[in-house]
Amino acid sequence: MSLWTNKDRRTHQDDADAFAYDPNGGGLKQWLVGAVLPFFMVLYGITCLSSDQTDIFGPDGRTVAYGTAATGLVVAFIALGCFLHFHFFWRLNERLEPYAARLKSVSLLVFLGGFLFSILRRLDLF
Repeated sequence: MSLWTNKDRRTHQDDADAFAYDPNGGGLKQWLVGAVLPFFMVLYGITCLSSDQTDIFGPDGRTVAYGTAATGLVVAFIALGCFLHFHFFWRLNERLEPYAARLKSVSLLVFLGGFLFSILRRLDLF
């Protein structure tokens, strides 16, 4: 069966639904995706907070956000790193697993708040 005739392709909705359930994998996935990747995301976020600017990559190339709009985006990026940490590291740990769902929800709320704040700041609506 080829790519063109396969009716059961994954969509973005399928990928988003995968984060609603427990992750599968072992210690390697737990440490790489649940600890190392979020560590570098948070480290990049802290670096951007200290410089009060962040890069935004898009289809037209790279642009730089400054000030409070950049702060909102960086907070959203750090919250995304925390979400990955809680989903992959805490959910794959028996002792930490009971707390992971609540912390994932908090990190998503912080992500949405930071992201919406930066959009509203960029449009000068807030």
